[in-house]
Amino acid sequence: MRFGASSYFLKDRCVTEALDFIARLGYDSAEIWMEHYWSGGQRPATIARHARTLGLDLTIHAASYDLNITSTNISIRRESRRQIRSSLQLAAAVGARIVVVHPGALSSSKGDRSATWQSLEETMALLDEWAKEDGVEVGLENMEKRAKEIFVAPDDVTRLFSHPWKHIRLTLDLAHTVTVMDPLSFLNQMRAEWICHVHFSDNTPSTTHLPLGEGQLPVVEILKALSRIYGGIVSLEGYNPGEGEKLLTHNMAYLRHHGFVATP
Repeated sequence: MRFGASSYFLKDRCVTEALDFIARLGYDSAEIWMEHYWSGGQRPATIARHARTLGLDLTIHAASYDLNITSTNISIRRESRRQIRSSLQLAAAVGARIVVVHPGALSSSKGDRSATWQSLEETMALLDEWAKEDGVEVGLENMEKRAKEIFVAPDDVTRLFSHPWKHIRLTLDLAHTVTVMDPLSFLNQMRAEWICHVHFSDNTPSTTHLPLGEGQLPVVEILKALSRIYGGIVSLEGYNPGEGEKLLTHNMAYLRHHGFVATP
């Protein structure tokens, strides 16, 4: 496995400055959030060149704030899909192979789950075609167990991947799995061929994204189990205003201490 970090740790800086710090600490990859890209005002070609110079692989976290690709409001649904398409196009422009996409949710806690799931499948069919056109891969992210979420449990993953998608796979967020069941049990129900990308952070019942070793997850055990079925990028997440450097440094020190990243 190789370890990356979300650019959102350093969202107060432009993207290339965030990449500098991520690379300097020894991460192999950076996940650029679309919201960070938009706020930074840099050209895709500039970001792509800088990442190549640093030797960083890039992934893209598609736009997600205030969006819902399964919304019952047709205008919101259309705009959400448009922004996801823009995220795929950015990935192609910067040379990122994987785009993380949130799966949409019920518009109301009393919404029709069957209709929302049908909307999700319709959107995945669109994304499968768009991903083919843009030469990228979509990693649909499993979400936390909350009232409006529809893509959270192993059964949801199994159901979605009963379809023969060509360019849709899974971004497995291991911190989210603990809201459903034991993360190791969740992981044991995943097929290796489904997973194209992984998100990870520590967790407590009240806080989802914590620095490694500062929550209640058996981090070392989970990463060892993951390594038996997955060899791609594990992108670390977490954000506290003004603490990006501290959190990134802590996570890398943890990975080195436990032998997941070699000491330079």
